[in-house]
Amino acid sequence: AGPPPPAPPSAPEADEEARVQKLKTDFDAAYRSATKLHKGGRFTQAADKFTACMELCNLIPGFADKLPSLYNNRSAMYEKAGDKWEQSLADIEVLLTLSPKHIKGRWRRARVLQKLNQCREALVEVCVVAHLDRERELRGEEKGVSVDESIVAAIHEGVVEEDMAEAAAAMKAHRGLPSPFLSQLFLRSFGSWIPLLKSPPQPPPSAEEHLAAARDAEAPLASRVTAVLAALRCLTAHRRFQGALDDACPVASALLAEAADGGGDAAGGAGGVAPEALAALHDLVGTYAHLNHDLAAAERHYNAALELLLAGGAGPANGGAGEAALPGGRERFRGEVMVRLAGLMLDSGRMEDASKGYDAGILALPDDDPYGLIHRSQLYLIKQDAAAARRDLETAIRRDPSNVVAHNRLVGVLTILGEADAASECMSNAKAVDTEDDVDLCVTEGEMYLSRGDVVQGFGLLDRALERDPGHVHALCTRAGVLLQIFGALQSGQPAPPGLPPASLEDVRSAFEQVLAVDPHNAQAVLQHGQLVLGTTADPSVHDSVFAAFDEAVVRSRSDADAREIVKMRAFARAQREAAEVFKAASGQV
Repeated sequence: AGPPPPAPPSAPEADEEARVQKLKTDFDAAYRSATKLHKGGRFTQAADKFTACMELCNLIPGFADKLPSLYNNRSAMYEKAGDKWEQSLADIEVLLTLSPKHIKGRWRRARVLQKLNQCREALVEVCVVAHLDRERELRGEEKGVSVDESIVAAIHEGVVEEDMAEAAAAMKAHRGLPSPFLSQLFLRSFGSWIPLLKSPPQPPPSAEEHLAAARDAEAPLASRVTAVLAALRCLTAHRRFQGALDDACPVASALLAEAADGGGDAAGGAGGVAPEALAALHDLVGTYAHLNHDLAAAERHYNAALELLLAGGAGPANGGAGEAALPGGRERFRGEVMVRLAGLMLDSGRMEDASKGYDAGILALPDDDPYGLIHRSQLYLIKQDAAAARRDLETAIRRDPSNVVAHNRLVGVLTILGEADAASECMSNAKAVDTEDDVDLCVTEGEMYLSRGDVVQGFGLLDRALERDPGHVHALCTRAGVLLQIFGALQSGQPAPPGLPPASLEDVRSAFEQVLAVDPHNAQAVLQHGQLVLGTTADPSVHDSVFAAFDEAVVRSRSDADAREIVKMRAFARAQREAAEVFKAASGQV
């Protein structure tokens, strides 16, 4: 006869079942309404319907697992409404509490945080999304979300702008001289400095004697000015740049202030000092302020030097002791100060003023002087006008066919223009006039071969340059870059170039550490070395040391462009580190 039929539900059970069924019907109706409102672009009303769905979930047995999806949907409606970012973020926070690896919620959180100007935290979420996508990839799953790279770039740029605002004050407070290599490179770019740097005066101890004479308050002001000029030139010629800045420049500044208060007619000089001597001293103090990135002070001193030359006119000081104080003579000295002032304007981003300043400086220099043209060529390169840079450098070579610097830079410009044959011919001409086996020329030739894919020849020339000058920063940096490329090729399964040994990770790290030993705040080396360490070492203390190096390099940067590159890398690396901890927590590993 079979089993007996089930007993009919009691009245209370039937009532409860009917109540729950009605709630489910109401839920379905509210959800459909929310979907329809969403499609119609009525996002706030859609959010209200999702709210009704969430309230019904709390009343329907077994519907709690729908809450993460509902919080996600409502946060999406608030985001699309365009003015309810806080409400959207609040829903996302609940969603991620319920489902920490909800990848779409993570990506929405990044977008909403950007709208709330919380880009630093948004960048961390971007990195968490990358972790989650890698996890899915390892499981053989498709990407969980389509990331808009333009939004990622905007978030990253928001962090960079915030950090650069902080860095600007720090950079001003932590001014410092560039490396001795770069300081000398700057000075050697002016004709009047080259003889002094090639044939320094008597040994450095004489600088202390000159400083002692400059500090002798009983001595005439003119003799003290002559003494401090001698001290500064001696310290500079022997590459004691920090000593010149710390010891001699304060004495020079005090004497300039004393001279300004000392009266005297213009032609005879203030306080009885020839205006040419004061102009030379202003220029030297300005040059060190320029090197120290104190651009406002440098500009004051350069302008003071030019005003003194104008005030001196053709007075009795000309042709005598005053004229002798000007390296290279009055005409060359005045033109070089004008070119240095134009370079300062370029450093401070005043492109139009820099252009006018270079034009005026070149006109003021003697007709055979190539250095103003060489400096202006750099302005054209920054403006991405390589053709104009080429014209200036070719004119500089016509003025001085034996000028290796002009030949050297022209090779680089021709390489940028893609004129390989012309670059080779220029390099041959440069080597023909190079009587001193110029290290810079050797490095440029190496770079020329590297640009053509001849790594062996290029690498050999870099090594040759470093044999002559082991501290040549540019050669060290370029060589480290080549090793990094070789290492990268090996990592992707390609062989090392024939004739060159394989490059290990340790070789590459060591190469960049050699750069940093000579130029501790070199932006390229700090970035590349930091990336290598962060990418290959899990030790938090090592990571801390890399971030400290980033911080120091930012405040010591010689330009905003260098600082920005380091800030960009630092911001992303910090976000990645925080994201790794968030991912661990979401995975239950903490």
